[in-house]
Amino acid sequence: MAGSGSTGVDEAKVNKIKQVLMDAKVDIDKVHVDKPPAGTLGGSQSADSLGGLMHRATERITSALSETSDALIDFVDGLDAALRAVKDADEQAENAFHTKLDSAVAGIRQPFFENLVKDDRPDVPGIQIPFIPLPPELLQEIASRSEFGQNQEGQK
Repeated sequence: MAGSGSTGVDEAKVNKIKQVLMDAKVDIDKVHVDKPPAGTLGGSQSADSLGGLMHRATERITSALSETSDALIDFVDGLDAALRAVKDADEQAENAFHTKLDSAVAGIRQPFFENLVKDDRPDVPGIQIPFIPLPPELLQEIASRSEFGQNQEGQK
């Protein structure tokens, strides 16, 4: 839907953002952190302890890079889903607008006198009274008095 009623999503900008995210993913996937070979830090007990810490740090860095890469893909997928949802919402709003417009046009095209005896409210009894802009409570009172008068005449 175009115009003032639409969300005005700029697909070119969304696609540019997606491309930036995909480029960042490619850059992240190029980074590799290798564990230092055994004995690099020497053979002492503190060197072994430091080597263990470096191995754990290397695993966590690799894991963080992998999760970041996955998160970028999820973000791009989320942008695609959001864009589809916005387009669907615009389309549904446009369809609802046209349905209401068609209904209004059909109502306007009916002769005026046909609308005088119609009252589609479910809580008003089915007697034919002209549609008058009165509060619903007053219309119900009128209808109930009308029914009461009909019942009294039948008992005489």
